[in-house]
Amino acid sequence: MKKALFVGSFAPFTNGHLNICIESIAAFDKFVVGVGLNSSKQYYLSIEQRTELVRLALADFVARYQYRWLNGQYFTPNQIRAAENLITRPDRVEVIPYEDFTDDLIVRTGADFLIRGRRIVGDDESEAQFTAIINELMGTTQKYPCLVINIQVPDLADTYVSSSNTNVLLNGGKYIAAQRFLPHSVHNEVMKIFLKRHFQKVFGLIAPDEHNVEEIFGQLVKNYGVNRYHHNLSHIAYNLNQRQILMKSCPLSDIDAAAVDFAIFFHDYDLGSEQISAEKAASYVQDDALRQKVYDAVIATDHKRKPKNEMERIMVDCDLAILADHLNYWAYAQRVYQEYDSQMSRKDYAKGRLAVLEKFINNLTYYYMPDCCKETALNNLRRERGIWLSFS
Repeated sequence: MKKALFVGSFAPFTNGHLNICIESIAAFDKFVVGVGLNSSKQYYLSIEQRTELVRLALADFVARYQYRWLNGQYFTPNQIRAAENLITRPDRVEVIPYEDFTDDLIVRTGADFLIRGRRIVGDDESEAQFTAIINELMGTTQKYPCLVINIQVPDLADTYVSSSNTNVLLNGGKYIAAQRFLPHSVHNEVMKIFLKRHFQKVFGLIAPDEHNVEEIFGQLVKNYGVNRYHHNLSHIAYNLNQRQILMKSCPLSDIDAAAVDFAIFFHDYDLGSEQISAEKAASYVQDDALRQKVYDAVIATDHKRKPKNEMERIMVDCDLAILADHLNYWAYAQRVYQEYDSQMSRKDYAKGRLAVLEKFINNLTYYYMPDCCKETALNNLRRERGIWLSFS
């Protein structure tokens, strides 16, 4: 039985890291991911959090495989083998934190191979140095045989993905761009950190009176947490970025822009009722006129009436932008279904989902999105309708 070890600080764990794991899970009998500390780095996630994110990313991969009939994703033979291994024999994969040296972890886990991910030519020198050090430690100090294997990142699109580059995007507020490089659950978790800063800034503009902002954001995180596969903090981040993009076509005053962002944070606070969400958001706003704007902006996301002003129109466009997103639509369709999968039969879900799809197919209106977006959205909606018709 051959055991492989893949180590890193994974701050955060990227799609490039995930792809290396998938190739290794397909190739080896046992696979261990070691989540470590690098003294040259500063971390915004604890080692325990980073360890859990690796586990969540692997679960994301399994879910994408299990829902491939809906998301339409193609899986390579190695990806299929890895997914089946994770489903049928999850004990073959272990994710553990460690705070000592990598050579000590190799001995402790009994690894036969140390896996290194190879992305671009620029990796060659650093990887050669790392391999030389490991070989020296294993040969002279540990006297333990372990072969270092470099695995090329299999997906060309992830060749230039790194945790450092992803952190640049996150720190710059480019949340949609960062979604491209992170497993969904990882992106959602790191939003707890990066959205908190944005929320504190917006809250200070909209509700300057004394409130425990830390506690209020904590309640938001809780509400957007359990079983929220789509309507979660990543969804909030996506809408916030869309608002920034749309304001190029429809500029708002600073206070109105902040009010829209405030409404975005709360618009799915209660997944079953926009009214409850709107009332919650409005309860923190002291100014009467601004309170009404925030309330109406949240209510606009029930899509039961035409928006009355620019703020509401931007809110509607932000909420429906995902329908026209050809890169992310099918992941969205999968994750919306996941929120209901354990609650109802596929046939019952199909009935409700078809009603929603028909509503948007017949009445979809964008106000500030580019003209081409509506046709893209309609194509996505019609294709999904075809899938659910087969279950109705």
